[in-house]
Amino acid sequence: MEMIFGNELWMLIFYFCISVLFLILGWFLYSNFTRIHTPPGIIQGIKLRLIYFSICILEKLGVILEKLGICSKLAVRRFLMDGVFPPGPCDLSIEETLFDTVPVRIYQSKTPSPEKRRGLVWIHGGGGIFGSFKSHERLCRFFAQESATVVVAIGIHTPPGIIQGIKLRLIYLFLRILEKLAVILEILGICNEFAVRRFLIDGVFPPRPCDLSIKETLFDTVPVRIYQSKTPSPEKRRGLVWIHGGGGIFGSFKSHERLCRFFAQESATVVIAIGYPLAPEHPYPAQQRSCYMAISYFLKHAGDFGVDPQRIVLGGDSIGGSFMVAASQQLVLRQDLPQVRAHVLVYPFLQAVDFNLPSYQQNQRVPFLVKTDVGHFGKIYVTGNSSGVDALMQNAHIPEKLRIKYQKWISAEHIPEEFKGRGYVPFVPGRFSEALFKEYAAAFEARCSPLLMKDAVLRRFPETFLLTCEYDILRDDGLLYKKRLGDNGMSFTWHHLEDGFHGILSLVGFGPLEFPGTRRGLKTIIQFLERY
Repeated sequence: MEMIFGNELWMLIFYFCISVLFLILGWFLYSNFTRIHTPPGIIQGIKLRLIYFSICILEKLGVILEKLGICSKLAVRRFLMDGVFPPGPCDLSIEETLFDTVPVRIYQSKTPSPEKRRGLVWIHGGGGIFGSFKSHERLCRFFAQESATVVVAIGIHTPPGIIQGIKLRLIYLFLRILEKLAVILEILGICNEFAVRRFLIDGVFPPRPCDLSIKETLFDTVPVRIYQSKTPSPEKRRGLVWIHGGGGIFGSFKSHERLCRFFAQESATVVIAIGYPLAPEHPYPAQQRSCYMAISYFLKHAGDFGVDPQRIVLGGDSIGGSFMVAASQQLVLRQDLPQVRAHVLVYPFLQAVDFNLPSYQQNQRVPFLVKTDVGHFGKIYVTGNSSGVDALMQNAHIPEKLRIKYQKWISAEHIPEEFKGRGYVPFVPGRFSEALFKEYAAAFEARCSPLLMKDAVLRRFPETFLLTCEYDILRDDGLLYKKRLGDNGMSFTWHHLEDGFHGILSLVGFGPLEFPGTRRGLKTIIQFLERY
């Protein structure tokens, strides 16, 4: 009897919710049709009303999703305006590139023309905050197909927000669920949590490419993977040594396989990926030491791999950039090695002194690197344990004397005001911990916090390419490094992905998991490499 009553109660609740939903929908439909005016001169006015009504309902859904903290309503509106991307046309060539750092999309007929064509530069609408290539894709294709015209669509900046933020949330949520599963498996004694996390970060290994030769070997006991084109070259190629990120405890050849392939395929470059040992199994500073050994070996033997020793570039993403700069501090002192031609730094980790810069406050919960992970995994990387993380994140690991000393290089005062607009409150450090200071003393070495290196060393560095992302917790590390380069009169190229986040470039080659900024950022690196 009680079960029957319970079932009936649930049915009543269900019918009530459905009724309320239809009432709301009916009210919204009535409100829309009474408030919105479609003049009789508009042909098919009812169709216009229905389209607008559908858009309004979806926009209301965007407001609800924002209230629930799932995504921004701006992201939903932009997604709606972009619409469904049409299939690629067989009669048009469509290419994306940069015109003086501005993204553009070029549409032109594949049919050869005996003379130069007419050009049309199209700037899409959207109130300055909506619209994109996608929203006006069909319009630009129409112009190119219906007239002998080369159409150039300009990608206007539409602040603020991560494009396809919902997708980022879903990917991050999926990874977090699997990471929690890893914790459970470790508790049950089935496997190690780090092993599961590393497996997830490595991802699915892609099929072997037919245009690249990929082999593994050792450079002075350090494992490396070499990527080079199978197409013969009449001259020695450019070399790029890439050091992967992962906080010093995650990442491998596999996690950055697609990225290294991209560099090798998109430019005439031999790519050397370094497989340095990971902490905590290999305590700090084994990672920097291995990177230095591998780079030194390659500089000596570059010719054996078809690389011009005068055209070697060093690069790295996240903490890989930190390892590269740490190694470079030693390399500039070597007279027996060829000079490195350039540096490439991608959203680098460059200091463990201040964990409350503006970007740490603004992006503390933005995937793929959140503030709690910086503290937890950073502490494991440097010390081998994760105790005292909360105090570390309160900057309680640094005494006032050192804080004042390092403010000339690491301080929120050096961050331009336009980067504080999304919110910044001057931070009051937590109570100083002598024990934490002693345990974390390595953080104040220039090899762990490269922003602490002396100007005399920095001035010996080659030209630098620096990529930062607006929604990256490490953004300000890059901005502070940019200031150091500028203050010392160094030559550098800076590219800021205003819709980017930490790890965005590593998603290249993952198909629908890529983001609009992924290849846009990578193209700027390719353009920089091609100068050498």
